[in-house]
Amino acid sequence: MRASYQKLRRQYFQYGYWKVFVNKKYNTVTSIRQLVPPLFVSGIVSLVLLGLVHSLFWQLLLAVLFAYLIGAFVFANKSGAPVHKRGAVMLVFGILHFSYGWGYIIGIIDFLLLNKKPKSSSKEISR
Repeated sequence: MRASYQKLRRQYFQYGYWKVFVNKKYNTVTSIRQLVPPLFVSGIVSLVLLGLVHSLFWQLLLAVLFAYLIGAFVFANKSGAPVHKRGAVMLVFGILHFSYGWGYIIGIIDFLLLNKKPKSSSKEISR
């Protein structure tokens, strides 16, 4: 458990970011499940950009986000957390998924598209 939402966001961004480096190093994706958050985040970004072209995409974006919130609500209720903390559980779900997904996307850009090597400063642990 991180001490703050910001630290949790940073930790999961790093998980996603470095997962791409590990995948490249071993020339494999360890599981299909790890691709879901970056696909979700890229879908959200795409719908936002397409929404600038046609309002139908804003409606689709709202539907996707609403479905995500419903899923987060259902799983927060199944989590066993006290009722007064389930909103925080939903927020944590969002932080985990979006941060990991965004980190993975940035990792793809850095390690696969730009063929960057890790900087020594980026090896600092977030914990």
